[in-house]
Amino acid sequence: MSMHDGKRIIDKERFYLREWMPGDGKYHYLLNADSDVVKFTGDIAFTSEEAAERFNIAYDQFEKYGCGRWLIFLKDNVDFVGWCGVKYHEDTDSYDLGFRLLKKYWGMGLATESSKAVLDWAKLALPGKTILAKAAIDNHGSINVLKKLGFQVTGQDEDHGMQVIVFELPKVPLN
Repeated sequence: MSMHDGKRIIDKERFYLREWMPGDGKYHYLLNADSDVVKFTGDIAFTSEEAAERFNIAYDQFEKYGCGRWLIFLKDNVDFVGWCGVKYHEDTDSYDLGFRLLKKYWGMGLATESSKAVLDWAKLALPGKTILAKAAIDNHGSINVLKKLGFQVTGQDEDHGMQVIVFELPKVPLN
């Protein structure tokens, strides 16, 4: 991990991930504007770019917990791809891996690659912590990504009014 524009970044061959910055609301607006992208999330489209920017500015995971959902950008053309990262949940003292990509980047391996990069980061930054993930029962793409990453099904739950499969990443033993 290195620094870029004063924000943390995970640097890989095809892409990089960075923290949100003022002005990034346009990316959140674009991502949530596609009904196929938010179909299995329980989220809805922002009413405007300004509303998305208010959400962007209020996001405090990085300041409070040192982690969050990082924005993904391709290196070759600096195109915005989506976001990926771990979010901390105080109520369960657990971390939740999540990812959301623009539809034009589905099926290119970027969800798996960015999630793997985040999990590699988490092994060092969050040793011994529980990392969970949830995917709607019908979200076969996300379920496949989570299985490729080594997550194991631990049950089912309801989240945002949808039935979801709950996954957990087996903990790596502490040295």
